[in-house]
Order: sequence, then structure tokens, then C-alpha cells
Amino acid sequence: MTFVGIKKLSHEIIKHKAIQNFIIIALISLLQIVSNVLLGRGLSKDDFGKFSFIINNIISVFSVLFLFGQISTILRLFSSRDIQEFQWKKKLISFLLLIIVLLVVASYLVVIFYQLTTIMFVIVLFGSFFACCTMILAGIFRSKGKFNTAVLIERTHSVVFFIILLYTYFILKNFDLTTISLLKLISFSFVVPLLVYILLKWKEGPYQIKKNAIFEGLTLWEMSLTVLVLTNIDAFFIVKILDYKEMALYSIIGSVMVIFNFAREAIFSVYSQKFAKIKDFNSIKVVKIIILISIVLTLFFIISTNFILQILFGGKYSASYLLVILFCIYNTLFFLYVIPSCYFMGQGIKLELRKMMAINIISVVLKISLIFLFSKFGLTGFLFASIISQGLRTAGGYYISFKKIL
Repeated sequence: MTFVGIKKLSHEIIKHKAIQNFIIIALISLLQIVSNVLLGRGLSKDDFGKFSFIINNIISVFSVLFLFGQISTILRLFSSRDIQEFQWKKKLISFLLLIIVLLVVASYLVVIFYQLTTIMFVIVLFGSFFACCTMILAGIFRSKGKFNTAVLIERTHSVVFFIILLYTYFILKNFDLTTISLLKLISFSFVVPLLVYILLKWKEGPYQIKKNAIFEGLTLWEMSLTVLVLTNIDAFFIVKILDYKEMALYSIIGSVMVIFNFAREAIFSVYSQKFAKIKDFNSIKVVKIIILISIVLTLFFIISTNFILQILFGGKYSASYLLVILFCIYNTLFFLYVIPSCYFMGQGIKLELRKMMAINIISVVLKISLIFLFSKFGLTGFLFASIISQGLRTAGGYYISFKKIL
């Protein structure tokens, strides 16, 4: 290939929206990694485990649980017709009020069950609400085809947190769980001005949002609930069966392997919308790319994970080769599921969604059973449970959607 040909190919690759999303998410994820390094070094293992559990699990779960699948409604409904052609403001405000009421109850119950402090109630409540607002706004912009804007909305809080964390770590020297949690809450709140601006400045049109569109979102929400359990139940059991120190190690390894996550998110952010627009979208090339990326990343992490942990955390954390391999297998299976997930989000029919939900429920029951069976093996046992249940889910997703996506 000539120099001109290589230059043209490179230009085409960079112009691809999935690649642009990948670059944006990768750059912001680097800031997240640095933030986690500072947190891992500055906080005790117990405090870092608590922080990770509250931010990465409780708030993440609540921010999906109490959206009731309406991000799917936003993507499906507003991909074909602009949101400003509908009467949407009153419905959005009512929805946000419902979310805040439910969050008050849920946050109180979680704080009581896990014996967290009163300030953590405030963190969970408002952090979850701001995260819900973030996902709603990102969904609106993604439905308009503004993928990069959507990613920036989703990730701005990480950039803001990184900046104020640096100031706190190096200038103020004040580094405790409460302070860091409040800083994270402040970073989440930066989405509020944008939400207020959109409510005040964007127009409304004559079209009503039909109830059947909302109910379709609820169907996908039912499936999301089982996905939430599958992807987050580990943490809720780890802090109860094991301890917050093991939760810290679990989170640290996850942050080192975050490239799996942002590769998956970059593909999902583009192809979920493509499936909503294109009925006969052939994704076999994307599947091949996912497999290749997974192989390369697995080899890289097997070789380098403990070296990375040693450099970043000064020997504070370490992982066995078996644990690293199990993490890579789980991440690969989760990554492979992104294509069926995009299909279900974009154009899955009710029968297919019901079938996938049934598989998810079976996977949830299987995972919880395996957690109790394997928990005596520590984090290794938890990962075995995750791999088996996610393997069933991924295989089921491809089985149901095979004829439509390949």
C-alpha cells in the first residue's frame, strides 16, 4: 500500500464514529485510571472498597433501575423524529420527580442494610439522581446522532472529578472517604445546568408521546434489571460475604482492565443507534474485530497486570495469574454480548426480548447459586460464577438474534 493509500485509510478510520467515540472514551478513561491510582494510594483498602462500592455499584445500579428502560424509548422514538417535534417537557419533569421520590426510599434502605453513614445517604441519593439525568441527556443527544456529544455528557463528571481530585491530593492534602465522596457528588452535579438549559430553551412540537412507546421501554427495562443483577451482584455479595478490602482489589483490577469497558461502550454507543435505523445491518465484521481486540487485550493483561499494579500502587495490590485470566475471560464474554445488546436495543421485537429476559433470569439464578457455592474460594470463586452466567447470557443472545445480525 502506498503512502497516499495509508493516509487515506487512516483518515477514513478516524472519521468513523465508533473510532471517534473510542478515542474520546479512551482519553477520559485514562483520567479515570489516574484518579483510581490516586484513590488507591491515598485511601486505605477498606475506604477505597467502600468508595468503589457506592459509586461504581450502588449509584450505577440506581441510575439504571429507576430509569425504567426509558433510554431505550428515547433512542427508538427520537432517532426517527426530533424530540422537539413532541410534547416532551411535562413528561420529563414528571419522570424526574418520580425518580427522586423512589431514590429517597431506595437510598435509605441501602444505607441501613450496609450500615453506611448519613453523609453516604446524601451521596447515594443525589449521586444517583444526577447520574439518571446524565443518562437521559446522553440518550437524547445520541438519538439525534450526536454520538460524541453524548459520550462527553456521560463522561464529563470523570474529567471534573479528576481536576478537583488533583487539587485535593496535591494542594489541600485532605484525603478521606467523606471528602472524596463529596467531591464525586460535585462532579456528578455538573450535568444539572445543561438539563435546565434544555428544558428552558428547547422547543416542543404538536406530537404526543404515545403510551405504547413507553411500555416498549418498560419491556427493555425488565431485561435491564436482570442485566443489572448479572453485572453488579458480585459487589453486593463481596462486601457482605468477604470484605471491603477484597472489594478494593476487585475494583482495582477492573480499573486496570478498563480498556475492555470503553471498547465495548464505544461500539455500543454507535451501533445501538445504527440497529434502530438500519433493519438489515450485517455485523459480522464487528464481531471479528471484537474477537481480535479481546485476544490482544487478554495476552497483554496476562503479561502485564501485576507489573502495572506494582508501578501504579507501589505493591499495595497484587493478583494471581489465575485471577487475571478469569477477569479477561469474563470481560471477553461481556464484550462479545455488545452486538446482540445493540440489536435488542435498536429493533428487537417483543418475543425476542421476552426470550432474552428469560435467559437473563436463568443466568441470574445460576450466578447467585454459584456465588454461594464458590464464595469459599474468594474472588476466584466469584469470577467463576460470573464467567459461567455471562457465558450462558452471551450464547443465548447470539442464538436469539443470529439470523438478524450475521
